[in-house]
Amino acid sequence: MGKKASPTYNLVLDSFPKNTHVRATSDEETVSGKVNRNGDRTFKNVEYGEYTVFYKSKGKNQKVSCDTPPPPKDKAGAVDLIDLDFVSATPATADCKNAMKFTATGVIKAKGKGTVNYQWATPGKTHAQEKVEFTGPEESKTVTKQFTIPARPDAAAGSEQSSFADLKVTAPSTASADGDFKFKCA
Repeated sequence: MGKKASPTYNLVLDSFPKNTHVRATSDEETVSGKVNRNGDRTFKNVEYGEYTVFYKSKGKNQKVSCDTPPPPKDKAGAVDLIDLDFVSATPATADCKNAMKFTATGVIKAKGKGTVNYQWATPGKTHAQEKVEFTGPEESKTVTKQFTIPARPDAAAGSEQSSFADLKVTAPSTASADGDFKFKCA
């Protein structure tokens, strides 16, 4: 007889020192990776339970305990976040001698009926929260944000530059998608 599949959960870490390597261990499994520049990391499809998270801060080994969320209760009609992705930032070429305008695009995928709150973080700015409504079965919603990054007067024409536009869902659960992108100076 086969093993019964158990539900999996998202282990959401936040407020860790930026770009720190973390290792989360439970009785069932170990997951590891780096938190992003905001100190956030979501490990998807982990087993339910208590985890100990190991990391270094100011050269010292640290640990903290945390739990995956409890098994879900019947949430008839509530919205559940399924996935979050950064898609792109356009244009691919910009005049680096002046402040540059970009448009970031992301996709939020959820099921159920309700509101998902999200916000963008771009160089030097965390933008105001916005919301998108979901109305039923599994849906994907495209979200965009126009933003400006400062001029790079020392960048040579044709040089490749990098920046970011991170997308973060803040409710009904939390998740983030790193939005690193590259562009060329005109």
